[in-house]
Amino acid sequence: MRFVLLAIIWITGLLNAIPCGAAPQHISSPADQIAVELRALVEEQLSGQKLVLNRQLLLDDTTLPQFYSGFNYQPAWIATDGLNVSGRLLLDTIRDAELEGLCPEEYRLATLELLVRFEHDLRRGGVATDPHFLASLDILLTDAFLSFVGDLVEGRVNPADVYPDWDVPQQKADTAWLLAQMISAERAAQVLRQLIPASVDYRGLRRYLRYYRELSVRGDWPQIEEGPLLKPGESDRRVPKLRARLLFSGDLEFDNTRPDEYYDDATVAALKKFQRRHGLFPDGVLGDQTRKELNVPLRRRIDQLMLNMERWRWLARDLGERYLLVNIADFSLSVIDGGEYVMSMPVVVGTAYRRTPVFSAKLKYVVLNPYWYVPETIFREDKLPLLRVDHDYLVQHDYDLVEWQGGRIVKIDAEQIDWRDVDPEQFKGILRKRPGEGNPLGKIKFLFPNPYDIYLHDTSQKYLFRKQTRLFSSGCIRIERPLDLAQYLLQREGWSRERLLMILTQPEEYQIKLTSSWPVHLVYQTAWVDKAGLVHFRPDVYWQDWDLERALQKRRAKAVRTDP
Repeated sequence: MRFVLLAIIWITGLLNAIPCGAAPQHISSPADQIAVELRALVEEQLSGQKLVLNRQLLLDDTTLPQFYSGFNYQPAWIATDGLNVSGRLLLDTIRDAELEGLCPEEYRLATLELLVRFEHDLRRGGVATDPHFLASLDILLTDAFLSFVGDLVEGRVNPADVYPDWDVPQQKADTAWLLAQMISAERAAQVLRQLIPASVDYRGLRRYLRYYRELSVRGDWPQIEEGPLLKPGESDRRVPKLRARLLFSGDLEFDNTRPDEYYDDATVAALKKFQRRHGLFPDGVLGDQTRKELNVPLRRRIDQLMLNMERWRWLARDLGERYLLVNIADFSLSVIDGGEYVMSMPVVVGTAYRRTPVFSAKLKYVVLNPYWYVPETIFREDKLPLLRVDHDYLVQHDYDLVEWQGGRIVKIDAEQIDWRDVDPEQFKGILRKRPGEGNPLGKIKFLFPNPYDIYLHDTSQKYLFRKQTRLFSSGCIRIERPLDLAQYLLQREGWSRERLLMILTQPEEYQIKLTSSWPVHLVYQTAWVDKAGLVHFRPDVYWQDWDLERALQKRRAKAVRTDP
């Protein structure tokens, strides 16, 4: 009752503010009155002014005024009896924005809820709602829809603003078309469903985000204290808490496991499962690294899921029927063919100083017995200092000195070069290492032309694949099983393993151009769901989670756009 009285006072104040002689000559319908107010508000924005409603600064966007103009200034979300079907569905969708890893308050949920409840209470009390109020509410809902759609389709922040080396074409939402479709009651639900990325990768993260939030209602999972290495078959006072921790995250299924301090087989198997999901060697031993991962707070895992959902929104909705996927954070390469994971292998990626960038390209060539052309950075920082000290370095390590002349590579007489006087910024020569056992590219490389000169290749340092963290390259990606990958990619083009092996015995470089299309996607995912439906987490080796989190915090700080 008090709310209705306040509403009456508010409406009365508005009526008293109307000057004498301003009363309309005839009473139009409520819809017409709202249309008049909508036109006035939209024209205010078109005049170059910032449109502020209920102390909320609206998007500086042409979509909103163009939409209302094309819709003859009719309300999109408001009917004579409150919100229409599309309006109710939109409000429900904003309420559930957390399911997509989004923040409902960034779409002014509290303000919308208050205004909708206010309008409802006015009608229930028999008080006619002011057309200006309804027009303002309609515009706020349209603005919320445009913001929500942009975030869900394009992402909440522009990746180029966060990561200078992120080079993937960003999705663009056709907001005008979506808005026009959304106000149709028959299409609204379908439009909202289509906005959600359809990839199994995104939806897997979405499913676990909901599950982990449900877990968080019970509080954080148990923390495991420091102690000596715990091996299978031993006893330790931490075992009951370890069981509780593994049971909490679903790694240990409830099976009346012993409550005592004995580290039994069921708990060992559960810890191995946990270790595999976190990129650790699955030995079932509770050591410092495993304990550290066990003790990462549940809230942090929820944040990781949200951050990686954001990254998927930046990628193309269709990665291709078949493609190569390199997850830099996981140090892994997967081959996806017909929607199925047909091959996976460990890889070595760039150091924190020489990061492997995120981008997409098309695989064009497989090169057998490749030359290694030393990149400019490595020449300047690594090789030139050696050449200035040891003038025989090129001969001793099977290097040629070459340069481009008239569109072809020609050799240069290195003995005529005084390396002490070479300016690396002006030097036109290129170091080229000949094929052989000591070649850093090994026996095979895979070329997908890109601005970063990044490619996949074999390596002579096979021992690096046994390490847990594989940040050793200068940006290119070393793969564990290049011959298996080459065979799979080339089998449809008539190449057998035997034919590949025969050419690999030769001393000369041999280039094979692919006739079939294989997109290559380099991504950075610190959380994902595997083909068995299990969620995986990895450390943020490039600090890209941290960078993205800061960008989102800045956005949240600006989310409530108020009148200055």
